[in-house]
Amino acid sequence: MIPVAIFFLNMRPTHRLLRRAKRVELQQVTPQVNSSSRRPAGLLEQGQPTGNLAAEIGALMAYERRLESARTWPYNTAMLRTLTLSVFVPLATIVARNVAERIFG
Repeated sequence: MIPVAIFFLNMRPTHRLLRRAKRVELQQVTPQVNSSSRRPAGLLEQGQPTGNLAAEIGALMAYERRLESARTWPYNTAMLRTLTLSVFVPLATIVARNVAERIFG
């Protein structure tokens, strides 16, 4: 359990930093998406062209979706696999030794 605790506690400050950065970016982008989404209706009512507004809204929404789906824990599958092996291999060795001692000894 010590490797697990060290692994997760060591990355906690990084998680907090990533979470805070994600929140700040979302707080800036979400109002822009909301206000930009209302603009085409007003422009169309006034008979004005919308120009590149649809592309801008699409880009803002794509950016917002990417921010929302961004992970705040800096782990990937390879790191978690390494952690799992570093915990379960010693545990499996201990269990196998105890089983062997009971069977053979």
